[in-house]
Amino acid sequence: MKVKHIGMAHVKATRLLELERASVTARGIAGDRQFVLLDESGSPLPPGHHRHYLPLKFDFDEEKNALMLTYPDGSWVAEDCLLSEETFDLDFLGMRNIAVRKVEGEWNNRLGKFSGKAVTIVRVVRDGDGIDVLPITLVTTGSLDDLSKRMGSLVDYRRFRANLVIEHEEPFAEDGWDGKTMRIGSAVLRIRSSVPRCVVTQLDPDTGVNNARTIPALMGFRQSVNLPDGLMVDYATPGFASYAEVRCSGEVAVGDAVSFV
Repeated sequence: MKVKHIGMAHVKATRLLELERASVTARGIAGDRQFVLLDESGSPLPPGHHRHYLPLKFDFDEEKNALMLTYPDGSWVAEDCLLSEETFDLDFLGMRNIAVRKVEGEWNNRLGKFSGKAVTIVRVVRDGDGIDVLPITLVTTGSLDDLSKRMGSLVDYRRFRANLVIEHEEPFAEDGWDGKTMRIGSAVLRIRSSVPRCVVTQLDPDTGVNNARTIPALMGFRQSVNLPDGLMVDYATPGFASYAEVRCSGEVAVGDAVSFV
């Protein structure tokens, strides 16, 4: 087994970035989901609203403290990432409260003009707090290939917003990895349960258009699963891909070997 793809997004609900290598910390891939978009009510965007922002690509230079936004037409804007002095608690999807700070400047206006929606961008105070559940998600090429055959067209791995795609031919091999420990590059992960999927998987990862019936397809053959650790106990949808915890931080690159330890 080896690493086929590495993905992350500095700003939750925007385009997934494809990386050649990444630093994996106890809180996930460095920089992943460190910014969160809030709707007009001040809550994190519901899944159905991600479509408005998936066409947008955000980069963040930690050393220069600079945000860069690239639009679908290739035009871009970059500015210093200035934060408000005030820190406030945000109810994060009903699972926990996280501390965030508002990003100042013209970013809200730019995002609102593009989407036609009122939106606020905030930065998490603690790394990893913008990640939904556990620090890492991963999926195998075998599972993606199986779903593609069932749907009759190639399923882009980015629909599932996975951090790691593992090259492995057996479909849904990751279902049997729950509780096992894997070395990926120099990082060590403990694999957890399957990821319950939502409508975001139906959204085109480049345009945000709802153009694939992934949820009905998964409902036809995949068991519904709950979130791990007793989170949102009433939420259960078809599982696809797996969560993972980080046991040992390290570096991961495309092509790195993956093995059980």
